[in-house]
Amino acid sequence: MILISSLFFGIASAGLTWFFIHRYQDRSALAQRLSSLSGNLSFPYRLPSADSLRSDTKNTDQITLDTSYEDKITRQLFVAGVRHRKSVRFYRFVVRLSFILPIVLIVLYALMGSLTLKNLILFAGLGIAFYGYVWLVLRALKQRQQKKILRALPQFFDLLVVCVEAGLNFSAALPRVIQDMDPEEPVIKEFDHMHRELMGGLSLAQACDRLAQRCEVLDLSIILTSIIQSDQMGSGLAQVLRIQSAELRDKLRQRMREKAYRIPLKLLFPMVLIFITLFTMTLGPAFLELSSGIGGR
Repeated sequence: MILISSLFFGIASAGLTWFFIHRYQDRSALAQRLSSLSGNLSFPYRLPSADSLRSDTKNTDQITLDTSYEDKITRQLFVAGVRHRKSVRFYRFVVRLSFILPIVLIVLYALMGSLTLKNLILFAGLGIAFYGYVWLVLRALKQRQQKKILRALPQFFDLLVVCVEAGLNFSAALPRVIQDMDPEEPVIKEFDHMHRELMGGLSLAQACDRLAQRCEVLDLSIILTSIIQSDQMGSGLAQVLRIQSAELRDKLRQRMREKAYRIPLKLLFPMVLIFITLFTMTLGPAFLELSSGIGGR
C-alpha cells in the first residue's frame, strides 16, 4: 500500500512539475516576443545575393514544396519543418516497420510451429499501436511548428507595418523585418524563403500561395489573402496590415485566456492523485493496525 501511495504521489508531483515548468516557459517566451519590438530600423538593409539564390536551388538534400506531395508522410513532415531527405527517409522506414515487424514475427512463429491465435492478435495489436504512435508523433511535430509560427506572427507583422508605413513596399520591407528578428524562428525562415522566391521572379500572389501551402496556418493564410487582394485592388497595404496585426493580437489574447481557463481542469487530476496519496499514507497504517488487531482476536 505504501508503494502504491508513493507511486501515485510521484506521478502527481511529476505531472504538476511538468505543467508549471511548461506554462512558465510558454509565458516567458510569449512575453519576450511581445516586448521585443525592435526600434533599430536603420538603413540600408540587405538583399539576398544571386549566389545565395543559386546555392538554394542546387540544394537537393532538402524537400521542396513541389516534392512534398509525394505521400502523406512527406507532406506532414514538410509542414512540421522536417525537410531533410534523410530524416524523411527515416520516418518512412519507421512507418513501414510497423507493417513489416508483425509480419516477420508471425512468419517466424509459424515456421517454429508455435503460432497461436493469441500471438497473432498480439502481433497485430503491436503493429497497430506502433503505427498509431508514429502518426501521433508526426501530428505533434506539425502542431508544434504551427504554434511557433502563430506566436511569432504578431511581432512580425508589427514590424512589417512600421516598415510599410515608412514608405517601403512589401518586397522591400520583408528583408528589413527578417534582418531584425531571430533567424531561427520558423516564420522568419518561411518569409525569407518567400522573399527569395520574389527575387527569383515569382509574383506576389504566387509567393503568398506557396507560403500558405508550406505552413498550413489558417491565420497566416487569411493575412496572405488580404495582401494579395490589396495588391490586386491597389488599396493601401499599410492599413490592411495594421488591421490584420490587430486581429492577430486579439486572437492571441483569446488563446491565452482559453489556456488560463483550462488550468483548473488540468490541475484536477494531479490534485486528486495527491489527495488520494496523502489520505492513504495518513490513514493506511491505522487501517492496517486495526485490521491486524481484529484478525488477532
